[in-house]
Amino acid sequence: MDLAGAILTKFGLPGAKIEYADFSGVKFMGWADFAGVEFLRSAAFFGTVFEDDVDFSGSSFTSGLSIKESSFQGRAFFHRSNFSAGVSFIDVDFFKYATFTSSKFMGTVRFEGSCFFGDAVFQSIQVSHEAFFSEVRFESGVSFELARFGDMMIFRGISGDGDFGFSGAELTNILVPHKAPPGWEVHVHEKEGGRIIPEGISHTLPCSPCSDGSVF
Repeated sequence: MDLAGAILTKFGLPGAKIEYADFSGVKFMGWADFAGVEFLRSAAFFGTVFEDDVDFSGSSFTSGLSIKESSFQGRAFFHRSNFSAGVSFIDVDFFKYATFTSSKFMGTVRFEGSCFFGDAVFQSIQVSHEAFFSEVRFESGVSFELARFGDMMIFRGISGDGDFGFSGAELTNILVPHKAPPGWEVHVHEKEGGRIIPEGISHTLPCSPCSDGSVF
């Protein structure tokens, strides 16, 4: 399905199976319903604008999802979605509530240069590989409560006034090479450098040197 550049007032494909999806440059002027959609190949949303709410709940992405230079002006629902390959949100603005609750990520997760102006909810997500949050701005609450990360979780250049919640989360390792987000504290290992750890994490491995050699 190639709808690149289209302007859609209302759009719904609940439960559909899509072989190929390119929504680059599309402007969704009304509610967009992708609930339960199976994306059998890669899905691309480059320069896409969602003016109203969008629902990807229960959807599955077999070959990856890439959203770049796009904006979610309404609420964004990605809860209970399954991502079998890599996921990237590059330079994406979320102006209202965004939820990924109970979603499963089997590939690498990347949020880079994106902004969350409303609450960002990652409760009970499961991530099998690395998760990168680079140059991301959080202006409201951020919840990773009960999340499960099987590999390293990396924060770089986080900004904003949002409070982070990690109650009940299980992390294999977490790394913030530079400035800590608000409310975080530094835990220093005597011999191996330092690492910034948010409060409330249930498990972390011993600290190791930062990838860029910095020490807190």
